[in-house]
Amino acid sequence: MSKKLIKKLTKWNKIILEKEKKLTITYGLRNKLELQRVYFKLSKIKKTKFDQISIVKDKLIRLGILSEDESLLDVTIEKILNRRTQTIISGLCKKSLKHSRQLITHGHVKLNDIRIKSPSQLLTLEQEKQIIILINND
Repeated sequence: MSKKLIKKLTKWNKIILEKEKKLTITYGLRNKLELQRVYFKLSKIKKTKFDQISIVKDKLIRLGILSEDESLLDVTIEKILNRRTQTIISGLCKKSLKHSRQLITHGHVKLNDIRIKSPSQLLTLEQEKQIIILINND
């Protein structure tokens, strides 16, 4: 990312901290920095200029975050987190999120004959169909 993530300094808010902790556990995030990156992407989507709305909306539809009849205001943090490689792999192999993260970081997941090493990569709907999980039973 070209811009640094800047979190506003506020007093401790128990509700926000609990929500972040729940998202971190639910989606198998390693730390809060990964969650801040997704919040940053969400804020960039919601701050889209009027002349770029159709381009961004087409990209989000291709990613599977939005459907045709939804607007950019309907994008939520959960919809973005559901399109991460880690979440998709855990749904495919019916294992835990930690196991799917380990499969990805160790290079056991291929997409178009290229090994994926990043669990935070957002996959399009077409890419999701082309995922291959390599399992060696030596």
